[in-house]
Formats: sequence, structure tokens, C-alpha cells
Amino acid sequence: MDMLTAIMFISICVYALTTNSDLCSPTKLYLVHFLVFYLGAWTSPQGIEIWLLMNITLMVGLFSAIIEGHKHTKKLMPNNAKKALEKDKFTFWIWLFTLPALAARLYLVYLFGGIEGYADVLPFRVIEFRGLGWLTSVANTHLVVNLVYFAVGVTGSRNKKWWTGYAIHFFLFVIFGLLSGSRTGVLIILPLLMYLVHYLKRRVSITFFVVVALLSIVSAIIMGVVRKTYSYHDGQLNLGLEDKVISFFDAEGFRYGILPLKILLSEGLKELQLGTTFATIFTNAIPRYIYPEKPDTGGVVFTKLYTGDAWLGASNLTPTFLGEWVINFGWGFGVVFFVVSYSWIMLMMIKQYKRNLYKWTENINRKSAFDATMYIVLLWSMVALMVGESTNVIVRMFVEKIIPLAAMRVFFLSKFKY
Repeated sequence: MDMLTAIMFISICVYALTTNSDLCSPTKLYLVHFLVFYLGAWTSPQGIEIWLLMNITLMVGLFSAIIEGHKHTKKLMPNNAKKALEKDKFTFWIWLFTLPALAARLYLVYLFGGIEGYADVLPFRVIEFRGLGWLTSVANTHLVVNLVYFAVGVTGSRNKKWWTGYAIHFFLFVIFGLLSGSRTGVLIILPLLMYLVHYLKRRVSITFFVVVALLSIVSAIIMGVVRKTYSYHDGQLNLGLEDKVISFFDAEGFRYGILPLKILLSEGLKELQLGTTFATIFTNAIPRYIYPEKPDTGGVVFTKLYTGDAWLGASNLTPTFLGEWVINFGWGFGVVFFVVSYSWIMLMMIKQYKRNLYKWTENINRKSAFDATMYIVLLWSMVALMVGESTNVIVRMFVEKIIPLAAMRVFFLSKFKY
């Protein structure tokens, strides 16, 4: 089955590339995510059930490739136009939009007694940050502000002063992003910037695409080791990387897709949730003292029921999108609902891609910069569902990305004439 699954994956990739050469299309992103998070299945023996479930996930990719390639004749043309630098106060306002994110992260550090105390509680942030979700969400808006800064920058000819300001903004994003304790929160910036270049400036080559992908993956592996081994005491930071090289070749990230499924298969189905974990998309923001009986999210349910609450609340294991459907409705209905729902999600993203992306790239301006950024963060969030928890992915998408982006779009497009 391992060879058959590999052949199926390669065949879908070939079909997707020959029917649509755009390297950054929705189907390509789906297939890259599959490769990264399921690659570990080929490094050790797996039961036939795992291979079947992987092939079911690949079927969504095949559906996406067929829909995306159907009557696809347009080719993205490079944007080589050099527009003059506008004389306005865009950079002033973009920095003003950044201040809440910077202030929120600094306030979090202050709450835990400075950088040393903050570093000590970071591995237990699931517990220690309870009640502070609003603060972390404000801090995480730094990402979309940085994306808008960059997107507007590549829509015209910018001087050194502009890009120096952006470089400082990017540096602060990385530093403050590291304080979040999340690998994804930091490393996602590189491929997102590549997507913006691809659609707003010039089409990226396959070499550049592969380099960015490998750089992101290797950085994620290193950060995965560091966050388990680092220490900060008496002003000294120790990354703890000594004798850890072997861990780089056994990265858990490559098995994120299969680990929850293996647990489900070994533990057997327990009490079905009948859709309550998906309901938490709407109920999770309600405080417990107002709604004491509100349901738990998919990650919390999965960790409690299927791992015996292995981390005692200090961490939760995401069930994956497929796994979350299974813990709600069982293997039969769960698999069907997964295929139908994820295929529909990818269909909507491909429709968005075909309907609007050419319009944005044919007339590059600041409006298209905002719209392309909105599409890209939405696409990445939807593909991230593959190995994520529905509530975490969707709520964060709206609170930390869509809403701030919409607010900035309304503000800038009303304040300045684009």
C-alpha cells in the first residue's frame, strides 16, 4: 500500500501541474501540505488502515485537481510594471496598526515577570495563558499587518527608506513571533510572502518555490527541537541543541497527519460527540461562568478521551480534520462527511481563485494588494484544516486575520484614493 499511495500522490501532482502550471494554486498547496504532514508514514511500517485513510485524504486532492484543471486556459502574466512611489502616509498608518500587536506581546511578557519568567511558562502556555486569549489574538495580528505592508510594497516602485522600514517591521515580527512559542506563527510568513510576490510582482520559479519550502521545513524542525530543549536563566539563553542532530531526521511534524489516526485505530471509538466539537466554533468564546456546560473543542476531547489526558491539560493533540469528523460521527459517516465537507471547501477556494485572482493580477494596485492578501490567508487557513482543529483554525482565521484585514482595507481604501 505504501507504493500504491506514493504512485497515487505522484500521479495527482503530475495531473495538477499539467492542467494548471500555477505553482501556487489551491491544489498545489493542498498537495504540499499532504506531503509534509504525511511524509512520516513512509519512514516506518504502517497498517493498511492508515494507508487507506491517507488515500481518502488524497481523494480530496484529486477532486481539487480535476476541478481546478477543468477548462483552465488562462495563464498568469508577469507584472513588470513599475509604478511611481505614492506620496502619502501609508507607512505611518501601517505602523500605527502594528502598535496594538507589539503592546499586547510586551504586556504578556510583563504579566509573567519579564523575559525569564515568560520563557519559563511558555511550554505551559495552554494553562498559563487561560483567560488571556484576547491578548494573544491581538498580538497575533502582527502577521496580517506585515503581509499588507509587504503586499502594498510590491505593487509599486519603493525606495530604500520604504524597504528599510519594512525590514524593521519584519524583524520585529520574527522576534515577537518567537515569543509566541508557535512555529507556524513565525514560519508561515515566508511562504505567504512568496505567494504575494507570485501574484503581485512576478511569477516564482519552481526552484525558488522549492527553496522557500525547504527553508520553512528545516526551520520548523529546528524550532521543534529548540522549544523542547531551550532554557533561559540569568540572562543566558541555551538552545540545548547539543547532540540533537539525529532528532532532525525524526521530526514529529512529518507525522502530524497519521499520529491521531493511529491513536484512533488503536484506542477504538469512544463516546461520539455528534457534532458538538464543531459547534465550539461559535461557543468557545463564551466564558465558562456564563455557559458552564459548553462543549469542548476537538483537540480537548481527543486528548481527554483518546490519550488519557496525557499532558494533564498543559497541551492538546489535534485530531486532524478527518479525525475530528470520526470522533463526532464514527468511521463510516465521519469519513463521508470529511470527504464531502473538505471537497466543498476546496471547491469554494478554487472558485475564488478562478473568479478573482486574474482580475487582481491584471490591474495591480493597492486594492488588489488587500484582496490578494485576504485570499491567500483564507486559502492557507482552509488547507491548514487538514491537520488542524476546526475551532482553532477557523476562529483564529477570523479573529486574527480576516477581521483585521477587512478593517485595514476599509480604512486605507477610504482614506486614500487607489
